Amino acid sequence: MLSLIKKSKFLKLKSRNLAGEFVYLAMLSFFEYAHTDFIIQHGEGLNEFVKAEITEVGAKVNEQGFRVSRFNASPLQLVSLVYTARVSSRILMPLFKFSAFHKNKLYGAVRKFPWHSYISKNESIAVSASVHNSAIKHSQYAALTVKDAIVDEIRSETGGRPDVNVQAPDFHLVLSIQNNNGELSLDLSGPLHLRGYRQQSSKAPMRETLAGAIILSIEEKELPIVDLMTGSGTLILEALMNKAKIPSGYLRRDFPLFKIPEFDELFQQQKKKMNGEIISPPAGFLTANDHSAPMIETAKYNASALPESAFIHWEQKDFRKLPGFENQVLLCNPPYGIRQGDKKNLQGLYRDLGDFLKKKCTGAAAYIYFGEREFIAAIGLHPKWKKTMRSGALDGRLVKFELY
Repeated sequence: MLSLIKKSKFLKLKSRNLAGEFVYLAMLSFFEYAHTDFIIQHGEGLNEFVKAEITEVGAKVNEQGFRVSRFNASPLQLVSLVYTARVSSRILMPLFKFSAFHKNKLYGAVRKFPWHSYISKNESIAVSASVHNSAIKHSQYAALTVKDAIVDEIRSETGGRPDVNVQAPDFHLVLSIQNNNGELSLDLSGPLHLRGYRQQSSKAPMRETLAGAIILSIEEKELPIVDLMTGSGTLILEALMNKAKIPSGYLRRDFPLFKIPEFDELFQQQKKKMNGEIISPPAGFLTANDHSAPMIETAKYNASALPESAFIHWEQKDFRKLPGFENQVLLCNPPYGIRQGDKKNLQGLYRDLGDFLKKKCTGAAAYIYFGEREFIAAIGLHPKWKKTMRSGALDGRLVKFELY
């Protein structure tokens, strides 16, 4: 990383304009503050998958905690991880730590940083925050304090201020406060769950990173995969990307890391290499079914954005009318109360699903995601195992059933 810093094109140059004011011709790169330590944010229950993603690119895991993992990576490893991570939410670069037991402490610590050397008044910023077990209780309040400190520092040095752009900022700063200790980081990846293939959606689609973790949980790697209730296609498309070795960032064009010249050439090289490793899945390996014709059309439309999507076989039937699937992997994300608003009528659906699996799917392995745990018992089958997989406020479980 230090070698990149020394070669940085971002040098702090000043020139007087006609009004006699200093103008910054080029800004310093944030990577002059970089080391080899980085942070991954991820969902609860996904630590093992995040660790596997980090080690797969050759990086080293330092520490794993609640929804956060820390790791060491070279520039090449960092680029590879940002482009391929399937279950991670964001990848961050820590800038500095400080005491944050009071608003004034938080503001003062952030205000001291020379933001004007890194962010111009013509660029945009966004700040998000999380707060836990600290005197500062509200995350939005903390984020606003950080935003004010950054804007005030830039204004005092340049006479102008950057815009705030929550949707697509040039720089996204992420604040974490725990036990009155603050850490401010730079977002290098943006939201990694936004793969780019979801052009149309169902009422409550599964988050892509959660679907990616479900696919990675499949133990029968060589058995064909059937999605019984495909909806807008998230599970089957994550299965396609995994089997065909399609990088998770294949369709994305807006990784913050790759806007930095030091990393642009490296990214282009690695992107070309990884895209060249995409393969075709075996014929008949992926099947997507849904009872709704509009949902099948939505899923097909989403799939069309990805290479190798022609290898998905599509069915439009109520699962109760399917002939059955022996010696295959069955995926399912059935509707639940939060998504559909009617728990009573769903009990029968889960009973029917359990009967279908038991009677028509001998030798199969079923991986079912339960958005609400109370429906696990309703299916009437003995689980092989259960895994906690939370997504946002959703306290879900992935359950495996082996069918004999």
